[in-house]
Amino acid sequence: MLNSIIVTGSTTIISIALGSLAAYGLSRFKFKGRDSLSMDFLSFRMFPPIVVAIPLFILFQSAGLKNTYLGLILAHTTFNLPYAVWLLRGFFMELSPEIEGASLVDGCSRLSFFWRILLPLSTPGIVTATIFCYILSWNEFMFASLLSSQETSTLPVFSASLLEHYQMDWGLFSVACVVTAVPAIILMLFLEKYVIRGLTYGAIKG
Repeated sequence: MLNSIIVTGSTTIISIALGSLAAYGLSRFKFKGRDSLSMDFLSFRMFPPIVVAIPLFILFQSAGLKNTYLGLILAHTTFNLPYAVWLLRGFFMELSPEIEGASLVDGCSRLSFFWRILLPLSTPGIVTATIFCYILSWNEFMFASLLSSQETSTLPVFSASLLEHYQMDWGLFSVACVVTAVPAIILMLFLEKYVIRGLTYGAIKG
């Protein structure tokens, strides 16, 4: 449980922090190849994780990141970050550019606008992206099984380790599955209204 909290929490924070900055740049600044770059982020997220599993395993083993929290966090962030960028870019583009223009005229810097105005106005989108990044990282199994050891394994890996070839403790396995599912369910129940607002943001005008 502690390993899952450390890996998932760190992955979510990094993905949202970097993703929101990248999404702001893609939604506000016009430059050559902006649209293709945005599509590249989404295309990267569509890659099956198994495609890069072996290269990441070899790379992390050579760099000494295998069986470490940092290795798992980097692996999870690699696939969560493009999703966060694509999702937040859509939310940021829904906000009127006139709001930013007025704040800049009043002496607000771009960083100050991003922190004080853009993020509060995009709360539904930030919460939605946070929840999805959290769930994707919390339930991730393949990278966690390849890059972790017994000391750094997450809940999905621990649950799978209970499936033995000749003997099954169904009670313990059921408890592990419930414990794995409950945090995500509780999070969704508490933040349901933000998720609904986030998914329908911009659908109704006027």
